Amino acid sequence: AGFFDNSKEVDASEFNDKFHTGIPILLEEETILRAFRQARDLFLWTNRRLLVVDTKGMTGQRVRYETIPYRYIDGFVFETAGRMDRDAEIYCYTTISDILDNGIPRRVDLQMVKQSILVKTTDIYEMGKLVFEHTHMGEKKQMEEAEPEIEVIF
Repeated sequence: AGFFDNSKEVDASEFNDKFHTGIPILLEEETILRAFRQARDLFLWTNRRLLVVDTKGMTGQRVRYETIPYRYIDGFVFETAGRMDRDAEIYCYTTISDILDNGIPRRVDLQMVKQSILVKTTDIYEMGKLVFEHTHMGEKKQMEEAEPEIEVIF
């Protein structure tokens, strides 16, 4: 990512079609609500998860798809742009393990996702509202209620 590499909002419907038919990675009932392009990478906010499409290498043939279901986002921070800033940031904190080193001892941390958004084209408060509604007030609560309790007997 370069110095001026901020995410710019793009047409979500274009990627909705692409990721349902061309690259069938979205579920049938899943729709992309907001889509952002950052150089060759994409941040796709769906009604069920955050999907980060990370294009690798010089040719771009290798692509890493990172999916973060909203139920694993336990907290988030959004930071507005300052007087000299062109971008605002969103940080999502998850309960997903991120292996930092496979050596001995193995280093593991919790995964965090950061997205810089160009504020000229996107309202950061709307993005904060989207994340809040899908993590703390939305589907996360309903999914937790539906999970059965497991009793462990020793």
